[in-house]
Amino acid sequence: MAVSFWHLFVALVLVACGENRASLSDAIAKTDLVIRHVNVVDVVGGSVVPDQLIAIKNGRFTAVMNDPASWQAGPGVRVIDGTGTYAMPGLWDMHVHVCWSDTNATLLLPALLRHGITGVRDMGGDLHTANSFKQLVTADPTLGPDIMACGPILDGDPPVFPDFTLPLNSSSDVEAVIDSLVANGADFIKVYSLLEGPVSLRIADHCRMRGVPFAGHLSELLDPERAIASGQRSVEHLNRLDDLWNADPVRLDSIASLMVENFAWSCPTLVVYDRKARAHEPSLRDTALDALVPGLQGEWQQWHLSRTGRYASAHAHDSLRRSFERQLALVKHMHERGVPLLAGSDLSGQAFVYPGIGLHEELELLVQAGLATSEALRTATIRPAEFFGTQKEHGSIAAGKQADLLLLTADPLLSIRNTRTIRTVVHRGSVIELP
Repeated sequence: MAVSFWHLFVALVLVACGENRASLSDAIAKTDLVIRHVNVVDVVGGSVVPDQLIAIKNGRFTAVMNDPASWQAGPGVRVIDGTGTYAMPGLWDMHVHVCWSDTNATLLLPALLRHGITGVRDMGGDLHTANSFKQLVTADPTLGPDIMACGPILDGDPPVFPDFTLPLNSSSDVEAVIDSLVANGADFIKVYSLLEGPVSLRIADHCRMRGVPFAGHLSELLDPERAIASGQRSVEHLNRLDDLWNADPVRLDSIASLMVENFAWSCPTLVVYDRKARAHEPSLRDTALDALVPGLQGEWQQWHLSRTGRYASAHAHDSLRRSFERQLALVKHMHERGVPLLAGSDLSGQAFVYPGIGLHEELELLVQAGLATSEALRTATIRPAEFFGTQKEHGSIAAGKQADLLLLTADPLLSIRNTRTIRTVVHRGSVIELP
């Protein structure tokens, strides 16, 4: 009796193993795209998993596994030989402005995608344009990155910038404005620098009631502590924080702790401060890329003349350099205190930040500030997914997630500059080969 039971047990195990092999084989065979013998960058664990097979079907990863050398692709399956390359998740630029002109559909969006950016958070623009771009990319993922957008910015009256801004004061129907933006497709609300304190708090209250996140600048007219405690999801740039870092570091530490406690993120956009510190350097402008930003060159030139005129002496240049070094130290300090960071370039918001390249520079500056390469990579991959609450959809290369990845010719964990060595971009399972 015992022998018969043992034989039955072995038979059941063999059948189960055979079914698992068959189902696994079917899962790989019934795919649109397979990348073989590729090194997968695990951004969560900060390591490289060698010789993997990545299978993609209908825009999603269906398998990520050790490459079975004997496996043969079925008919209709596209196979990419990934030998010697590194697959990492697609990048997110968490601070851009692209939704301000229809022409950006053929200028900025493709340029971003070619630089490995498969998702962006648009921090102020036209909501109709944002919705149009979303539809465009949904129909053809090779045309640009995914977009999360706020539409027009909410600021005080008068605002800092009149373009794409809704000025609000104490008599404004704040709640109706927010309801209208959400009804017309805004993914979140952006607040700005000159909002009066009571208006800022009304925005926070209504966003909380509606379950809509809000993010943006720290208002000059409200204590940072109150803005963060009210639920502001992210603090853009280092405005106000860098002044506190210099004048009252104890208060800065208290704010950092409050950000951790309230799950508030920092998007420091170090590349913005790099541009301000190096405005006098001729290398700041890349004339070969000017064609990508034809609507911005006049504005950029005005900024450049103003900046270099204001800081013309060698002493001023040295002062700007030292100020930037303190800003790098601030980001390192906030990171060490546990404040979660997001990588953003402020494309179209800051002069001489070029589409796509600006994010790679931001990652390099985060490493220069003191982050490990693995930590910097997370700020543009898994951290944005955590920020949006979409870890099951984005942020890493894993079965079931949206198929966004880059094939690099060098390991990005060895050097952050290797994120620039892009051979192929895959967005929602569609392949964009680079020349």
